[in-house]
Amino acid sequence: MSDIEEHSSADETEPQQQPADAASARSMGTSRLPDPGDFDFGSIETPAELAPHVAPVMSPVPKTPVLEASTLPPPIDRVRAERDRLVPRWIWGVVGGVIGAVVLIVVAIVLVTNASRVVVPNVTGMSYGEAQTALAGAGFEARVAERRFSSETADVVLTQTPAGGARIAPGSKVSVVVSAGIEEFSMPDVVGDGLQLAKGLLEERGLAVRVENVTSDEASNTVLSSIPASGATVRSGDVVRLQVAAPQGADTTLKRYDLNGVAVIIDPGNPATGKDDVTLDIARRIRSLVEASGGSVQMLRTDDGGTVSESLRAEQARESSAAAGVGLSLRVGGDAGRVVSGSGKASKVASDFPSVAVGQLQIAVPPVSTSNDTGDDVFGGVAYPWTRIVIGSWAAPDDDAAFSDPRWADSVARAVYTALGKSFGTRINQ
Repeated sequence: MSDIEEHSSADETEPQQQPADAASARSMGTSRLPDPGDFDFGSIETPAELAPHVAPVMSPVPKTPVLEASTLPPPIDRVRAERDRLVPRWIWGVVGGVIGAVVLIVVAIVLVTNASRVVVPNVTGMSYGEAQTALAGAGFEARVAERRFSSETADVVLTQTPAGGARIAPGSKVSVVVSAGIEEFSMPDVVGDGLQLAKGLLEERGLAVRVENVTSDEASNTVLSSIPASGATVRSGDVVRLQVAAPQGADTTLKRYDLNGVAVIIDPGNPATGKDDVTLDIARRIRSLVEASGGSVQMLRTDDGGTVSESLRAEQARESSAAAGVGLSLRVGGDAGRVVSGSGKASKVASDFPSVAVGQLQIAVPPVSTSNDTGDDVFGGVAYPWTRIVIGSWAAPDDDAAFSDPRWADSVARAVYTALGKSFGTRINQ
């Protein structure tokens, strides 16, 4: 028999002894737990009998270690030394109090001053004696700043400073410019002077100046002649016309236009009672220029100077098939200067005729202003472009003097003709 077989026989014939319990097994140096089959649990009758045998069978449950809660370190208290303020707080309080006090004082002064101010009476147009009395009654003192020659009666107040209605402290002085009356003197010689120099010299003597541009080889704005001429006797308030070399580039030569087939209707307004028929004179001049260029003209007044009612003139204007309408009027009162109104938009055609007329009149007979009034008593509602030109005021000395000047009337007529040619004709090269 082999050694292997002998060893197997020995194992079978000599069973190893088992430890009696788990404690015995641990004492024998083995980790083998008692086999539940080694014990007859059927013989156990009470739980008390089972208890000694359960503990060896169950493995001990390891305890979970308990971790202590971590705690944050206490905050570090950094104590910093307080810095000294550049400006102590109490100083700011003092400054605020001072500012508030100053504001209150200023407001109080303003209120007191305004309450004590007095309205200056308007003394313009009064005699100097009356002005003194009126100003003294309001608590002011009159002071003559200048005596100026003028068309006003001598000793009449022309202007005042401060103006009437202003509020000033009582006891203040009010300066007045007083008329020295009408002065008769010889017309100064300003021919060859510049416009600004000549105009300033004449206006200082109480003369009203009107300027007319004339084509010349002289330097721009040089005075070419004066009307009245130098040496003539003039009086303060008279109107003096200065003919001045036109600015460089300006061309005052009348341009010719072809107006063949162009029909124009002209409405010269009725003259003021006792006044010259200036509108009819200018209308005739316009008619001559238009007809000389091949156009036709319908006048709403006859050449004999008779008056025609507005209603009849308006009826004729509405019935006309003209290409353009021109109205000429005068003001009895008001300021000097030309005022132009009109409409370039009609039911049949459209044109910039009114605005072109403004430009031409501004060149020829300034000053010129415009009006948006399109409710003309004669041309309102017509089917063609029209313009109404108020050529000046009888109440303005400058205009009054111009109305009797044929050259001025010719300047107005030429300006209207040029506007008609630019708007409805063809330029003729000369």
